[in-house]
Amino acid sequence: MLDPVLLPIERVVLGLTGIDPNEQQDWRQYSVSLLMSNVFLRGIAYKPLGAAAILRRNLLIYGLGGVVVPFVGIKAIDIVLAAMGLA
Repeated sequence: MLDPVLLPIERVVLGLTGIDPNEQQDWRQYSVSLLMSNVFLRGIAYKPLGAAAILRRNLLIYGLGGVVVPFVGIKAIDIVLAAMGLA
């Protein structure tokens, strides 16, 4: 469904990293990829929050724009997907 949107991004990332998408990984390469992704994700802090807490935080940090902009962004994505015939 999102292939037309995500494939160009994927091609850029694969090109920058030198990965050939048509080449199969053996078990060693797959294991290294899995371990490296876990190492990189280890540095990302994640704190689950409810929608009310996120909206409250955005309002405090970004003002009214912190509450309105996400909805505008979601609507923009909806319009793009509808124009592409994916929604």
